[in-house]
Amino acid sequence: MEEFYCFVWLALNDIPQLSTVKLPLKFLISNGVSIYDVKCFDRFIKLKKFLEGRNDNEELCNLLPHLKWVNLKIPHRWIATQNFLKLPSSFS
Repeated sequence: MEEFYCFVWLALNDIPQLSTVKLPLKFLISNGVSIYDVKCFDRFIKLKKFLEGRNDNEELCNLLPHLKWVNLKIPHRWIATQNFLKLPSSFS
């Protein structure tokens, strides 16, 4: 299970850094998953800005990891085109 440790950032306990997100992307690519890096980077920046704007939101901080993803108040049209947010469900 140590190979999946790179996905720990998905718990959103901290605001993710790009260096943290690169590790699971490398893992996915090495396992044959196609990643569109420009779109992924764009989605990462949007997610990071969104979380930075809500970092002091105690209600969001106290949720279980899967509920954090469910409760992110991101515009629906952004989620609809969001392959990046589908990563957590890919390994369930």
